[in-house]
Amino acid sequence: DERKGRTLYSEFSGFHGILAALLVAVKQIMPDQEVILAGFMRLKAAHFPSLYVLASTLVIAALQSWHCLAFLYLGTYFAWLYLRFFQQQPETSFKGDPSEEFKFSSFFPAAVARPVDAVAGVLGKVFRLQHAADAEAKPLLPTAVGALGSSAVDANRRRERGAKALEERLEMKKIADAPVLESAAAAAASGLPLTGSSSQLA
Repeated sequence: DERKGRTLYSEFSGFHGILAALLVAVKQIMPDQEVILAGFMRLKAAHFPSLYVLASTLVIAALQSWHCLAFLYLGTYFAWLYLRFFQQQPETSFKGDPSEEFKFSSFFPAAVARPVDAVAGVLGKVFRLQHAADAEAKPLLPTAVGALGSSAVDANRRRERGAKALEERLEMKKIADAPVLESAAAAAASGLPLTGSSSQLA
């Protein structure tokens, strides 16, 4: 009948909310990762969720698809809420991410950060969304490390290990090349032709 026909051709959407949630996770895991757009514009991963929500809101307004706003905003907010207060850290007894870089006001421009912090602080006390007093001192390792990359701590450790390994290889190469360089210098000093040289005087 007509009702079934309308249901068949109705639009169902919501993936933009899932994509916004994934960008929130990227913001938490690697906020300082930079992406170059159009060859000159540099954007940090910390700004991805805000820019995506802003661009999507403008597109939704242009298309008059207001039903998509709920998916977009709720996907972004609940992703942040879970990662901020409820995600269990595997190597600590704490839940969530209490870092300053991941507070709710970090999604907004710096000009409105203070009012947003004030409102968020009041709502946090009302709904008892607080972190432990010493949670700030513990390293936070996101559970999404395997899916989206490593935490900043692990990334720094890998870079340090890689730099140390590179230095060791360069040092070993210098030691291995030292006899060759010494023999070449001795040959040059004595006027003898170097090995492999095929040039001769006419």
